[in-house]
Amino acid sequence: MECHNCKKRINESESKHVGPWHFCSGCFNAFMKKTEAKPKPVDVPPGKASAVPSPRIDDKKKCALCEEGIGDDPVKMGLLTVCRACYQELITRPEPVKQPAAPPEETVVSQEETQDIASQYRKMTECHGCGRTIHQVGAKVRGDHFYCPDCFYAKDRHPSN
Repeated sequence: MECHNCKKRINESESKHVGPWHFCSGCFNAFMKKTEAKPKPVDVPPGKASAVPSPRIDDKKKCALCEEGIGDDPVKMGLLTVCRACYQELITRPEPVKQPAAPPEETVVSQEETQDIASQYRKMTECHGCGRTIHQVGAKVRGDHFYCPDCFYAKDRHPSN
């Protein structure tokens, strides 16, 4: 990426963000000094003219971001005065980047696989613990023996069984 002001190449970690713009640290600090440099108010007794001449209107009407003349339509944003164009860039939400949607992957199951799965559900076996007839797919295996879930987990709770 590059600095919005000096166009120098900078890393993401080195950049300072102001709205959608990225600045290098030097340009960012200079930008911030401009916003902080305000003349101190002078106490003038009532009825006396100020000894400090007021700044010309043309001096005050520069955009704090692009430094172009603001014209008759300035926008005040806290300490900053910006032109309408910069203000629109700051408040406009960027359009999201639309990624092409990947087609969903379809899982194709062949007829042989369907029959194989069905045959596994039809296989029955006897629980080694209680002797019940159970589906082999749902049986728990310990060693060479099949157990129903009740007997399998009961054996885990009571190791003496």
